[in-house]
Amino acid sequence: MNRVKVTLVGGKGTKGQNQQQTATLDPFIVLTLNTQKYTSSVRRGLDPMWNEGFVFMLGPFPPVLEVKVRHQDRMKMTPPEDIGANTVDLTEAMQKLPQNVGVTTSWGHILLRIEDPDKEPLLTYTPAHIEMSPFANAQAAIAQTIPPTNKTDKIIVHTTSKQIILMGAPASGKGTLCDKLVAKYGIVHIGTGDILRAAVKNKTELGLKVADFMERGQLVPDSLVIQIVKEKLETQEVMKHGWLLDGFPRTHVQAQAMKAQNINPTHVIQIDIPDHELMDRALGRRIDPVTNKVYHITAKPPPTEEIRQRMIHRDDDKQDKVLYRLRQHYENLIPLQEAYKDDIIRVTGKNSDEIWEIVQKILAGDEELIKKLQSKDITTYILSLGGSLVATPGPNISFIKDIAKMVLRLMKKNIHVHVVVGGGRIARDYIQAKKDCAAGMNPDLTDFENDQCGILATRLNAHLLLAAVGEYAKKEIPLDTTADSVVPGKITIMGGTFPGQTTDAVSVKLARAINCKYVINATNVPGVYEKDPKANPEIPLLKRMTSKHLVEIVGNEHKPGNSVIVDPIAAGILLEEKITCYVVDGSDIDNLERCILGQDFTGTTIEYEDE
Repeated sequence: MNRVKVTLVGGKGTKGQNQQQTATLDPFIVLTLNTQKYTSSVRRGLDPMWNEGFVFMLGPFPPVLEVKVRHQDRMKMTPPEDIGANTVDLTEAMQKLPQNVGVTTSWGHILLRIEDPDKEPLLTYTPAHIEMSPFANAQAAIAQTIPPTNKTDKIIVHTTSKQIILMGAPASGKGTLCDKLVAKYGIVHIGTGDILRAAVKNKTELGLKVADFMERGQLVPDSLVIQIVKEKLETQEVMKHGWLLDGFPRTHVQAQAMKAQNINPTHVIQIDIPDHELMDRALGRRIDPVTNKVYHITAKPPPTEEIRQRMIHRDDDKQDKVLYRLRQHYENLIPLQEAYKDDIIRVTGKNSDEIWEIVQKILAGDEELIKKLQSKDITTYILSLGGSLVATPGPNISFIKDIAKMVLRLMKKNIHVHVVVGGGRIARDYIQAKKDCAAGMNPDLTDFENDQCGILATRLNAHLLLAAVGEYAKKEIPLDTTADSVVPGKITIMGGTFPGQTTDAVSVKLARAINCKYVINATNVPGVYEKDPKANPEIPLLKRMTSKHLVEIVGNEHKPGNSVIVDPIAAGILLEEKITCYVVDGSDIDNLERCILGQDFTGTTIEYEDE
């Protein structure tokens, strides 16, 4: 077992370009041993605590330790950037005390310093101010490993055992997974409710403070909860066997508070289950009040009729409560993911057994699997959302909200779906109204001028979806299809751009502008047909076709009443840019989501094919 001290050495104040102190710079340190990461952040405040040391208990580990120093501008919500990185050979370091290893990077100088964390530093440095752009003289220091010690007051995190934060929606199977983790690894499952009640019962100093809030009917502050969690994590039992937190932290604030207390997990595992599956699990769940065993009316029915008769359906498992809990979960999830974005391992599976197999491989250190599950690559889709779905004839609020929820669910899976919204009935009504108003007064009014009303209608619909997606959407609705229409980390929602162009055309033009290779045409029919299915119901749905074949079907002109789903402009761009297009019935959101996730779906896939 080894102790390592990491110190940020630099200016005590952080100055921006205006030479004013700022709270936006958040420097933090990442140590990597094999696939495990250990992270510590400085405290947030107007004067970041540079020159503050962090002591880690690590082991066993190979002789080479990778160190990264990173920063993040919180006010601008920019992604973390490396100030610099280096590795140190601890075998050599153990033979030389002290030892300095340095490397110059584009961000400044990274200094690895070797020292005994229980002694005064053997070297001193003159602090330098850290400029926000560019960084100058940014420095960091790391102490070499030393023999085990009985002192524990400086040990912030014990990492010889597994330390797991488990995240997942209600009914995702976290309880079952926790039981298996405890049984196999002997890890201590920590429930915040349990340890709060224990602290109150034992009348500890913190427990008395908790009791005071409870007696007044007030929520226990996060800061107090974190202190009690930390107190539990420092017990001999947890230090020996490791810990498992399920359902905590729940919010970004709690996660940041944990980091401030140097409570850093070895694994952050997120269980991803489709919403329709979560609803089925929860609505079918039943409890035996005699044994407290959990059953499911179809997936795990009770063994006897007697048990079936006495089973109860908890209020928490009824539809309105499940929907509320899911909504709360998703509201907190994306900010929580931001807090642990360098560590989250996303696990999906058809059932609890499949998920358990994957989790065991993760904890065994399967580097290839972990790298795959931690992939931060963003997959981008452009969704052409038919106006007939959004406005039927007035705004279809429930549908708009369901589309927004789907977009956010996919966003947490690193799938960004940018949406181009059509006008529907509202657009047609206003175009006709403009014609009626101009009758006898403006005989020269053109279709081009009339269509401007339709474009405004599409943007009205886009504003509704923008409101439903909220802070995760780009604030402005783009008026043209350029590369600037999309910004990193946000969902773009837009309407029409130019008279005479359909939602399809705008969607594929946007795809071309941002080099996106997937477009989804969500309309009110199941897919593409060789001929009009209204004229002949026996015409089969085309499951797959080439973009060249599509161009042959739609011809060169968009004709009124044509049953072809994709208009000629869009079809031509699909062929030219080799973009894959999926045509689906957008009213079936589950089917739409399956299409985006690459699962079996009902619809037509249009792909480029080399001749």
